[in-house]
Amino acid sequence: MSNIGNAFLTKRIQRFTWNQAVDGNLANNTSTPIGTLPKGSIVVGGYIYVQTDVTDADDGDDSTIAVGLTGDTTSLYAATAVSGLETGTLLSLLPGNFALDGNALSAANMAIAKDDTWILNATDVNVILTTGDDEAIDAGEIHIFIEYLMPEVNA
Repeated sequence: MSNIGNAFLTKRIQRFTWNQAVDGNLANNTSTPIGTLPKGSIVVGGYIYVQTDVTDADDGDDSTIAVGLTGDTTSLYAATAVSGLETGTLLSLLPGNFALDGNALSAANMAIAKDDTWILNATDVNVILTTGDDEAIDAGEIHIFIEYLMPEVNA
């Protein structure tokens, strides 16, 4: 069997950042784009790193935030209360098979089940932060690292 025409692909990792001190508050019940992934990218995983505590405008910190892509606001991380987004927290994005603590992901605690396929982007897509309808998110800094392949296939 010949390997002519086969090539190694390089996994790319792109960082997206929301920093309240630079970007301002995230209003409640809105979707905010924080960057773009290119057409043809195949998302294979990623991580959220919380640089500084994320909080909302009241004492409860029960506002939610989700991470998604154009057309599906929870495709990478389901809505979660900002009270869980404390400095130093590291969370695994979907798609991916296992959380960082080794527990299998499930539809109950994530946006999609662990056996769903990787995400192929047929067009340029925005990476989106979507907030719930409680309070504006008024403090914090998070970095989202998205791992993807960029196959350049000639038709």
